[in-house]
Parts: sequence; structure tokens; C-alpha cells
Amino acid sequence: MTPETPVIVHRWSPDELLEAPVLETPRASLASFSQPYGEERANEDSLAVIELAPAHHLLLLADGVGGLPGGAQASTLAITALIESIQEALATEQPLLYGIITGFDRANVDICEQAPGSASTLAVVEVADGELRTYHAGDSTVLITGQRGRLKLITIAHSPVGYAQEAGYLTELEAIHHDERHVVSNLLGSNDMRIEIGQRFALSHYDTVVVGSDGLFDNLLSDEIAATIRTGTLADSATALAQFSLKRMYAPEEGRPSKPDDLSFILFRPRGTGEEVEPPDPEDDADEEAPTQEIGLADTLVPHPTADPSAALDESANEPSAATPAAAAGDTSPAPSGDTPIAADAAAATATEGKTPPSATDGSSAAGEDPPPVEAPADVENDSPGQHTAHVVPPVAPTAPPSPASEPALPPEEPDQT
Repeated sequence: MTPETPVIVHRWSPDELLEAPVLETPRASLASFSQPYGEERANEDSLAVIELAPAHHLLLLADGVGGLPGGAQASTLAITALIESIQEALATEQPLLYGIITGFDRANVDICEQAPGSASTLAVVEVADGELRTYHAGDSTVLITGQRGRLKLITIAHSPVGYAQEAGYLTELEAIHHDERHVVSNLLGSNDMRIEIGQRFALSHYDTVVVGSDGLFDNLLSDEIAATIRTGTLADSATALAQFSLKRMYAPEEGRPSKPDDLSFILFRPRGTGEEVEPPDPEDDADEEAPTQEIGLADTLVPHPTADPSAALDESANEPSAATPAAAAGDTSPAPSGDTPIAADAAAATATEGKTPPSATDGSSAAGEDPPPVEAPADVENDSPGQHTAHVVPPVAPTAPPSPASEPALPPEEPDQT
């Protein structure tokens, strides 16, 4: 990025935002929406998109705190200060990170000085060459979903309820219905404002990013948002998401979240180098199916691999099975799960412990005949309660005697003393 690189700032009027305007660039598709709750209320949300290069965008969203004076002014000050700080950093050849962090600090100072008593959240998403990074203060949230609706990332709301959900004390459904969900512990307009910076995240083909105010995330669960925006054109996704959220606000249903508030969000979807979206990569599709750890979500179930039962059976009736001693002895019960050792391994593991071996006369051979009289292996004990294993050593095929040249020399016999 050089100072001569043009910086394009997109800020829509309230009337334009009601129609979910779509911005198409060679490397990205974007859609924005913002609407106040009620016709007589001012919209306290502000948003903007900064296009630094064809493959480099910044998504900005601020939510003025309701119930405080000057909420709309606070969010406007936050977006304006951030844009100016970024433009100044680029003009003086400073790193973009410096411009973003300085913008948060300048916005915080401007709100304290020009709109005392008010406060605002601020969320910034930087997308550069397929990599994403988040910066936020407050409860405005960033979410990433794949084409199949799998949640890949969701930021943590800076609130007691948000922290409790992230720690696992509350489920998402319990958190969205919590009486203190509206309490936010980190805002612009306070002396102890802090910025949370996320790690860099690689976007895949057809991933969709949404940055939204609490008017979106207080009315829809994250799975509902992902299912609404994961496919289709971005304009259709934005329209469907807005209609879904407003329906929850204006037509509440029992057991469903419903919180009247201003509704604002920005959708982002990467594009290829041409005009059409790149086809999905097979490796990305395989990665889509693999569960990953999500930020602030419920646990993901991972199926446990099951062994093939036929693998425990031996084709030969006279040879031991490598699965378990029970299979070698003709025991048709399922093999016990876990790392149960075979008899030889167990004998070696417990030889030095002085354990008493169990009786080995309660099993039968694999061929249904009594085995030849052999001694049970020493020092074998079944340490698994409730499991019964017959410790029987199968017959061993005779081998040819060693040649005299290979026999070791025997010591001379001692004379009889009697």
C-alpha cells in the first residue's frame, strides 16, 4: 500500500441502507443493511466499507448505546474518527494496523469530549488477500460461516453474559434470553476502553462474513444466521436476513428470542480474480466436513471410529487371533473396548508385580476341542471388572530339532556324591 493508492470509502444514506445496497468489486461482494426500530426513532447504528485495493477491504460498524443521550452521535463519531485515522496512516506510510488502533483511540477520545455521557461499540473486519482479522470493542459481533452452514468463527461479546457463554456456563439459547444480556462492559466513551484483536483467519471459497449489531445477534441464533446467508446471492441473503430479524422483533413467538432494536449488518463474500465466483476446491470441501473448534459455540460432536468386528476373527482355527485372547479361545462375545493387552503382553507387563494368575481351565479351543494340557501363562490378571477372558495358550506347531553344530555345549555332569 502506497500513499498514491486510492482509498474508496462507502457510506450509504439511511434510505439507501433500507434497500440492502450491494457493492461488487473484482475480488469481493458486499451487502449492507441498517434500519432503526420504529419510524420515530433515530438510527443509532453507523457503518461503512473502505476499499483499499481490489482484494483489501475494511468493514466498519458502530452501535450507539441505547438509553444514553447521543447514541447516534457517538456511533457517527466512531466511524468518522476511524476513517480519518486510517487515511492519515496510509498518507504518512504508517502500517494499517497503526491506523486502526489509533482510530479506536481517537474515536474513544472524540466521544468522551464531544458527546459526554454517550457510548458506542465498534467492530472492524480487515480482509486482505483471502485473510481476515477482527478488531472490536463491545458486543457488535463478527461471524463466519461456510457454504454448508458450519460456523467457523464468532467473536466474543464484551459483556458478563458473553463471557459466561464463552466459558461454558451458559448455552447460546440461555445467553440470548438472559435478563442481563443488555449489560456491556467495554465501550467507546469510557476511560478503560480496550480493543480485542483477533488472529488472522484464512477464508475459503464461498465463506460468508457478517458483522452485525446486537439488533441482529439478540434476535437470531448463530445457526439461524448461518443457515440464512450461507448460499444464494449476497443480495438475496441480505434481504432474507433482514426480513428474518425484523419478523422476530415485530412478531415475537413464545420461546423465540425477540428484542426490539436498531438492526444493522454488513455481509462480505470473497470472489475470484474474474467476475464469477471461483468453484469450490475439493480440499476446501473436505475441510468443510471436518468439525473445528469454534469461538464461543457449543461443543462439536466428533464420531468415534469403530473397528470392524470381522477383523477380530481369524481364518485359521488352529492359530491364535491377534485381536484378543478371547477370540483365540473361540469366545464369540464382542471384543472389549479399550487397549486390552493380549496374554503375552499382559504377562510381560505384570511379571514383576507378583500377581496371582487366574485359572485357565474355563476356556475351549477355537476348533471346539479341549486343548492339550499346557500351563497357563504366568502372572496374568484381568484388571477390567465385569470382563471375562479365557487365558489359554494354543498349541504350537512342532519344529525341527536344531543341528548338532548349532546346539550349545552342555556343562559336564558332576559325579554322584552318594
